[in-house]
Amino acid sequence: MSASDFINEKFASSDFELAVNDRLADGDPTVPVEPLRLLANLATTGALTSDERDAGEILHRLAIAGRSPLNGPAIVNWRDKEGKWSSVSKPRLALREMLEKAMRSIRTPKRERAVRMALVIENPRANLDATHQLTAGIGDVARGWWGAKAKPTMLSGKVTLPGISLGENDATAERLVAANDNSEIVEGARRLFDTAFDVMAKRKQLDEDPEINELLFTAGRLYQQDHHAAGFDPLGAIDYSRPMVDGSGGPPVSERSTIAKDRFRAARRSIGSRYGAVVDAVVLEGKTLLDAGRAHCGYSGKDTATAAAKERLNAGLRILAQRYGLTRLAA
Repeated sequence: MSASDFINEKFASSDFELAVNDRLADGDPTVPVEPLRLLANLATTGALTSDERDAGEILHRLAIAGRSPLNGPAIVNWRDKEGKWSSVSKPRLALREMLEKAMRSIRTPKRERAVRMALVIENPRANLDATHQLTAGIGDVARGWWGAKAKPTMLSGKVTLPGISLGENDATAERLVAANDNSEIVEGARRLFDTAFDVMAKRKQLDEDPEINELLFTAGRLYQQDHHAAGFDPLGAIDYSRPMVDGSGGPPVSERSTIAKDRFRAARRSIGSRYGAVVDAVVLEGKTLLDAGRAHCGYSGKDTATAAAKERLNAGLRILAQRYGLTRLAA
């Protein structure tokens, strides 16, 4: 088989779609989706940055152009790392190669599967209740194409916020190094793209088992998404275990936000105060294990504080994985 035949066969996705159908027979929770509408919704909720939304759209356009039975080159829209768009004309085989190269930049097989299912195959599908694998995979592609370019805003949980000062708690070069954050500080602003939690997951430090490591990262991402969708203020301002009464007289809280609040409170109650404080510190606040251990585990020594926090983080994320119904994914 030639290289071209291999690419064509893989891109055609017939085997992949058969596997999708097998999973559907096993109760897979995916549903048919319209890729561009899905990308727009994910961007609106903050699950995707504008760069990531562009990357997802380009992937989908490449898939359509490459799948066409027409001969000759095809024209697709492309953008550079500065955000400038242009029209590119290439042979369809070259477009298929571009797409498969992008697929190889996705860091885990589960992420690649989610991206391929939602954006590449002819009859796209996605699990709308758990888009974390999809958004993470699209993020991998965006970074592979354009890098993690620093911007004059602070990004936390992939939500763009004004670049404000946090006083003595603000990010410094030393703290970013301590957190193993590969972000850059530019003109007083900072990009918290890879938090300590992200770095731990990439280095498979959440758990020794790679599958469990990915599972725990997924649970943490869902916890982050619920926290953001609920519209909660910074941690410490709300007792999440108590019912919330909205007496502000403002516009009614959306149904989506209400569902996210209830789901987040239930998740927070499930991990309790012992594990929850560390999970919140690392997953939601972006703190290092050392900082979380010193603040919430009663240790001051570097090794003991880090080890205690890691143990509680692992335990809390395992409970969240059960809460979010993810434990079957570890099999």
